[in-house]
Amino acid sequence: MVNGYRIATPSSALCMIFLSSIWHEVYNCDYMGIIKMPSSSQRSKRPRTNDGDSDKDTDAANPSTPPRTNKKSRPNPPSSPPQSSPKSNKSPHSSPSKKSPKASNPFHIRKKQLNLEEDDTLMNFKLCIEVHLHLLSGCFKSNTLPTLPSAQEIEALENKFRNNTDPYSVLDHNMQAINPNDHEIKSKLRKLREDVLACAGGTYASKIASIPEHSIRVILGMVKASGLDQWKPDILSGAPDSLYNQLHQQVFNKTFETTVVNFGYRHLQVAFHQLENAHLLDKLYNNYMFSHWRDLLRKEAKEQGSVEKSLARNKVYKRRETRCKLRKEYQVKRAWPTRAQHLISEPACHSDDEDGPDGEFFIFLMSRRSAKATAFVRSVDDFMECSQKLLKRRNAYKRIPRKPHPANKISELEGLPSPKAALDWHDPTDFNLLPTHIRALYINSPIALPLESVMEESEAWKDLKMSDEEFMQNYGNAVRALYNFPTEEEIYAMKHGALKNPDKDDEEEELGDSADEDDDDDDSDDAEMEDGNDVDADSKDSDKEGEYRHADAEEEEFAGVYNEDTEMEDNGNEGQADGQEDGQENNMEDVEEDY
Repeated sequence: MVNGYRIATPSSALCMIFLSSIWHEVYNCDYMGIIKMPSSSQRSKRPRTNDGDSDKDTDAANPSTPPRTNKKSRPNPPSSPPQSSPKSNKSPHSSPSKKSPKASNPFHIRKKQLNLEEDDTLMNFKLCIEVHLHLLSGCFKSNTLPTLPSAQEIEALENKFRNNTDPYSVLDHNMQAINPNDHEIKSKLRKLREDVLACAGGTYASKIASIPEHSIRVILGMVKASGLDQWKPDILSGAPDSLYNQLHQQVFNKTFETTVVNFGYRHLQVAFHQLENAHLLDKLYNNYMFSHWRDLLRKEAKEQGSVEKSLARNKVYKRRETRCKLRKEYQVKRAWPTRAQHLISEPACHSDDEDGPDGEFFIFLMSRRSAKATAFVRSVDDFMECSQKLLKRRNAYKRIPRKPHPANKISELEGLPSPKAALDWHDPTDFNLLPTHIRALYINSPIALPLESVMEESEAWKDLKMSDEEFMQNYGNAVRALYNFPTEEEIYAMKHGALKNPDKDDEEEELGDSADEDDDDDDSDDAEMEDGNDVDADSKDSDKEGEYRHADAEEEEFAGVYNEDTEMEDNGNEGQADGQEDGQENNMEDVEEDY
């Protein structure tokens, strides 16, 4: 032992080679004739692991390798379907979930894919890209769509750059020689300011108006110097990787980077480090161009004015959702029992409105909402207005007043609240006219308030110590009696009313007809047959009877899926088959319990 090292002697060479392999496996040391002994401190710090733990450490260090486990899983046969989870409540025969159109769009990006929790500046960066796109295209309103190029314009621009070996470098070189003081640029800047002022109040117009004048001059000068007559990409029919669209994206990238670096988007609080992520910039660009704008252009091509209608309806939904949150907040401040909040728990419980001529909102009537629920909502609004007047701060935001519609116009939104909302939100007369399967959904819906006559007599129902069971016994059952629900026979009919297998019944009928014809032929030929032939005919008849029994057994087995109780097994196809039978048997029973 010299300075912590053990010298290998010739007499023990073979032993040391064997020991070196052991030390290499345990202490991760190399054998080069000299074996380095780890110190006691290093030995104590290294945790003792089994083979499985060492495999986990190796897999964690290399993310490309698949994880390994100590347990050897038994592979399923290739023909067997995957085993279903015993905790799944989904019916085996339920229809597969339909994918939304956005799911099949390769350019669409969802918010959860941006990792907003790790970097909160991504949303500002995304908004900045959208503002720059609206600035280049001249769309200063959200319902304004970009102008599409003609086939002649596309061909002229491609022919202009097609002869160059590197058209993108030529484009970059052209954009370096700009003249911001050009008279044409000044006139375009003046027109842009006028258009933005005419669209004042819009989401993008207000943000474009805050861009410094010198930044807009540079943007317009770079677009003119690039060789593009107008920034007009081919969104609807062109591919993102076409030469025409790639030239437009190159102009966008250069003008966007120049504007951000020169603090043109300081009011949007854009982080400079986002410009280094070219992949993110490309993804967000394609998301807005070839996912959002392309979908709007397709809708507008199918029906003129559909985009403006859909955006106006989105504003209505947003206002209704905001009003729902505000009413629930003030209802909590009233210190009422929490069950009353079920009347306003969802946006579908609230009415929509339209803009009035004097700057107010006219409230639409909701035909299916009960008078009791409407009076409750109005009382919440009165409480909210009174509280805001008493606690109003100086220079506070003035809320737009809402008034009943002078023409008593009925809302066009026909969606009903979910079964989690209060049952007494529905008008009893209109509710009883709903289809049976819809009324079955609201069997277990909560009751929020007692009858109107009881509410006028006393306020004992507001007792905060009263449980839900006591409220139902004293007040809720009387309200529930006003609503008609499906009977047990109707629920059973909805549960077992579907035909089991009509195609299989048709096959059995055809099989039965052919069997009858064969029996007639056998009866007519019995007199001419000899004893041996009679034996063969009897054997054929017995085989056919066996087929009938087999078909009957299959039919009984199919019907037994809904009647027999089975248990989930752990492996093989038997476990999955039993899971499917349990799911089919308990499907409608779960519906009865849930509703």
